[in-house]
Amino acid sequence: IHVNPDGDALGSALGLLKLLNNMGHRCSVISPNEYPDFLNWMPGNDKVLNFVETPGRVKELLQKADLVFALDFNEPKRISEVYDDFTAASAHKVLIDHHPDPQDFTDCMLSDTSASSTAELVFRFINESGFRQYVDADVATCLYIGIMTDTGCFSYNSSNRNTWETVAELLDYGINKDKIYYR
Repeated sequence: IHVNPDGDALGSALGLLKLLNNMGHRCSVISPNEYPDFLNWMPGNDKVLNFVETPGRVKELLQKADLVFALDFNEPKRISEVYDDFTAASAHKVLIDHHPDPQDFTDCMLSDTSASSTAELVFRFINESGFRQYVDADVATCLYIGIMTDTGCFSYNSSNRNTWETVAELLDYGINKDKIYYR
């Protein structure tokens, strides 16, 4: 995720983390630096490694990784000091992002500027990959946070029908949208 991660970056990453954990994979989320305290309650928050605080551990994880997801950034400079370790990693790299003009720095790319958020695209990735049975309330909560925050609580960048269909499907997992909004 990018420097100074927001709700979409963190929600996308933690939603995907929880999904992969549900599939039996061991995963971590790497943040280049701290993120706002109001996001610390999110499911999976204990799996976030702050590069500034643990650069050696981040480097070790990237060196051992089989697969690395680059979420919510369209160019490598947005991950700041993590960039060198990210590019040195021999892992297969997948970009999922909704920002315009993505650079070619990963092996695979899911990029769509019409999406409200990267979280919306992560949910599309889940559906198209056939992983829907691994989605639970924690995954849905994280992805909902990503969509909600990147649309300003649905006040902008939310005119696309796909956004609302995604939100409706996430609500079907029993998430508490009012509690999420309050937090």
